[in-house]
Amino acid sequence: MTETALQFATTSCLDMAYLDSGAGENLCLLVHGWPDDALTWTRVATQLEAQGVRTVRPYLRGFGPTRIRDSTASRSGQLVALAHDLIEFIEALDLRDFVLVGHDWGARLSYMVAARLGDRIKGMVCLSVGYGTNGPGQQLSFEQARMYWYHWYFATELGRQALQADPEAFTRQLWAYWSPSLTLDESEWLATARSFENPDWVGVTIDSYRQRWGNSKGDPLLEADEAYF
Repeated sequence: MTETALQFATTSCLDMAYLDSGAGENLCLLVHGWPDDALTWTRVATQLEAQGVRTVRPYLRGFGPTRIRDSTASRSGQLVALAHDLIEFIEALDLRDFVLVGHDWGARLSYMVAARLGDRIKGMVCLSVGYGTNGPGQQLSFEQARMYWYHWYFATELGRQALQADPEAFTRQLWAYWSPSLTLDESEWLATARSFENPDWVGVTIDSYRQRWGNSKGDPLLEADEAYF
């Protein structure tokens, strides 16, 4: 796969890093989840490029080289905040007529982006999570509550400390649990794990999981967007 160097787009609060590869007329925007980054799409992007598709893969706030410019700004992990980032990213690059593919967090953001920028999107694929899930009032089966153990762990200070102390070990455990048959080269894993060294990664992560279950207040500046979605 022919891949350009890492690039950056400027949004209202981010220097948002992204990878742009391929040169086909068809465009696919690939949005990662947690605990992933833009590099986890590499095998997918390789296959798409072979079919004449250009791929754009942003790093979400708190991941990899993406940076929040204002040191005093909120490190919100609110999904609406991340969706707002992605909408501004799409507008900054003036992306149009693209297929939007989102996994995990990326899927949740894709639903919101489609609601705002539906006229730019010609197709959408969402993986792992459906629309409207993980709200404070949602009733979960006992089995699903067990699967979400890390959500509840992150609601505690002990959970935040554990993630802060060893993000690589924490996330490696999740990858192994979720995809036991995955064959992954160690260099591939370590390349993605470097994204978790972002100084805002822990803060964004913890706030995101706390906020979605009502254990953290959302950004008051995003109340209108929250109500819209």
